[in-house]
Amino acid sequence: MALVLYAAGDGFEGWVIVGAIAAAVLIVVGVVMSALNLRRRRLRGSGGTPTHEPGLID
Repeated sequence: MALVLYAAGDGFEGWVIVGAIAAAVLIVVGVVMSALNLRRRRLRGSGGTPTHEPGLID
């Protein structure tokens, strides 16, 4: 991110676009991985059903 800000300050528009796209992709991947991990933990913590009681997620 620091290099993207530096590139923006120096006028390298192409690198700013590349960095912005990479940042957006990485944010989306992080959100998807977090959601999948939460779903996996819910299924494991409640005996294989998609519902759970509060406190069963470790």
